[in-house]
Amino acid sequence: MLFTNSPINPLGQFMKKRIKTLSSIFIFFFIFLASLPNLSAQCVIDSGVPNMPGIYPPIPPDANGCEYYETDITFLLPQDTTVNVFGNTLNIPFIYFQIDSVVGLPLGLTWECNLAPDCKYIVHEDSAMIDTFGCIKISGTPLTPGYYPITVHLTANVIVLGSPQNQAATFTSSLTVGPCPFIGACYTINQSGFCNPVAIDFTNNIPSNGHPGFSYQWDITGPSGFSYSTTDETPFSQVFPEGGDYVIDYQATIDTAGFFLNSVVIDSVACTDILDPADLYWILIDPSGTEIVNTSANPLSNSGNNLPVNTGISNIKLDTGMYEFQVWDSDNLIPDGGCTNNAIGSGASLFFSVPTSNTGFVSITQFGLTVTFLFDNPVSVVNCTDTITIEPTPPVPSIVSESNIVCEGDSIALSVVSNDSIQWYLDGVAISGANNPVLYVNGAGMYSVEVINPNSFCSNISADFVVQQVSVSVPDVNFDGDHTLSILMPNAQYTYQWYDNDDNLVGSGTSWMPSGSGSYYAVATDTASGCQSAPSELIKALLSALDQLAGSVSDIKVYPNPASEQFTVAYDLMKPQKVAVRLYDMVGKMVLVQTFDPASGSLQKVIKVSQIPSGVYLLSLEFEEGSFREKVVISK
Repeated sequence: MLFTNSPINPLGQFMKKRIKTLSSIFIFFFIFLASLPNLSAQCVIDSGVPNMPGIYPPIPPDANGCEYYETDITFLLPQDTTVNVFGNTLNIPFIYFQIDSVVGLPLGLTWECNLAPDCKYIVHEDSAMIDTFGCIKISGTPLTPGYYPITVHLTANVIVLGSPQNQAATFTSSLTVGPCPFIGACYTINQSGFCNPVAIDFTNNIPSNGHPGFSYQWDITGPSGFSYSTTDETPFSQVFPEGGDYVIDYQATIDTAGFFLNSVVIDSVACTDILDPADLYWILIDPSGTEIVNTSANPLSNSGNNLPVNTGISNIKLDTGMYEFQVWDSDNLIPDGGCTNNAIGSGASLFFSVPTSNTGFVSITQFGLTVTFLFDNPVSVVNCTDTITIEPTPPVPSIVSESNIVCEGDSIALSVVSNDSIQWYLDGVAISGANNPVLYVNGAGMYSVEVINPNSFCSNISADFVVQQVSVSVPDVNFDGDHTLSILMPNAQYTYQWYDNDDNLVGSGTSWMPSGSGSYYAVATDTASGCQSAPSELIKALLSALDQLAGSVSDIKVYPNPASEQFTVAYDLMKPQKVAVRLYDMVGKMVLVQTFDPASGSLQKVIKVSQIPSGVYLLSLEFEEGSFREKVVISK
């Protein structure tokens, strides 16, 4: 569940001072809200907490990643607060408190108060005690370990000068979420998250502690041919790069018990008494020369006729070195004889060394004496297999827009293509309600978008998309009182267009001469961005030229209009005077000039325009006593 910022309601200029009591009481309370998850059952208020404002317990416990987390927090809210208003200290009563939102919770955690859904706590003025109790249940499973800065927004409603006012407050804190642990019989795994890529740390739960006799085999396989094998006691940390199932096979071989002699059987002997079979006894001597078995005091009567003979030797721990095993024939009349060929009067010995080259039954023969030994070397083998499932992270989203420039007063559309849930951010802060694939923005800033898989909560966020806002200054226009409109202090990065009172485009340039009296305004356009300014003030241009010409010039005509190759200028002059004909394009550039010597009467002057491109031009007839302006269209 995602929480976003709520708009801040200013209290009023006199409430700009910090509400000290409110800050101190809630700073811990809303820290805790930040860590909250979804609630399966309503929280329970702890009635045994101290009767003073605060939260209980004051510090929330850390959470473990990938493990369910739940706790109840009890809080007490005060009746009033101390505020400095115009240099005076006042006690201002609270009317209610309301929790608006919690921003920055780890994915998988959410919160709910005991007065859901609006979380509004009323303060009762008639109570002498602090009576605004509440609680929060924090629950859920945080999916990604880490340190999470938390921002909590709430509204404190207070009475100021007899009028209820809302004071918006923002508190920040943090929640630490530990690694996601997996504790098995053979190993413990701490994983950095639930969504790929995931870093995995291993702890061997069957350590050697530096003793010899331990050996290990680790084999890890996963999607797209992922494979890792090692015989190290503890593997290096691994990164599982993709979503999918990763299988961990572990084997520990423990060879620490050493060697044991668990059976000795005499199979054949080369000894006998004169009249009877041999009375056998045996001696086992360790590498230090110590006899650890000697049955000479109890020879086995006539056992030479009952071979093989089990000596009964069992479970003797063998040290490293050479052992000697002797077999004798006990005799009362003559000295005991060894049970090998030609060993009368002397011992018959077989030798074996530890560690042995073989375990199990080993037969050794020496000069007619054969003995079978059973050597054991106990080895423990422990196997574990587990599957770790890593959820796939959505691809990094990409923000698409036709432009990264927004003109002041306008908006542009930012869009993202995704089938997952969407959250837009401005300067790293979630935008409330911005959960659609298209976001219309009208201001500058760094915009980003997060896509969130609604099933796994795995998410990914785009790079910042920087939007620049362009503000174009409204042009300041001027009329010279005769025939020219101009831009005062024009900007070299702007172009300017002129419009009449009916919003028709009538000219362009930093100065422009209208063909007749009227009301006009200008609009500036930023050349780089194409952004336009608001219209300038409407300025009235009264052209006085015809009035000045009255009595000296009359019947001014221009024809044909439109013209293609030429047009004729006709007029009646009451007295001889010099006449200049000038033609300007719509940016104020003069493209043609002709002058005529002083004359009087009805005159007609042909103006050739065959070399002038098609367009709208301004014709200026300049007489000694004034001028005349008319728009001329040249059409080829």
